[in-house]
Amino acid sequence: MAIFAYFINKFRKLHNIVKFIRSSSQCSEYFKRIAHEQEYKGYYLCKESTAELELVLNNDTRWNSTYIMIERALQKQTDIRAFIFTLEGEQDEAKRIPTDDILSNEDWRVLGEVNEILMPLYLQIM
Repeated sequence: MAIFAYFINKFRKLHNIVKFIRSSSQCSEYFKRIAHEQEYKGYYLCKESTAELELVLNNDTRWNSTYIMIERALQKQTDIRAFIFTLEGEQDEAKRIPTDDILSNEDWRVLGEVNEILMPLYLQIM
């Protein structure tokens, strides 16, 4: 049971981050602006742009929505980290992502591994 709670905690953190970013049009636009800035900093000739990709929020009725949320978050990981970093200086606590919801390097690693496990299942049912 403890291992289940361990994974649920990672999913909850990611869910809360995505929910925060999608909570208002201003927040979403700010995230997009940061994504474009990150893309400009890491300009690649042969890498597909992810700046316009939206974050996907999972729901309670379909397990594959959690897979899709994780997959997209991993694609946008640099943008998410940059977004959280820029908000750390905010005086208003409501404009920052709560410290308990910030994903550590270990959390991102676990999400990547879970993504690899869920991918074949997702592809099988689609």
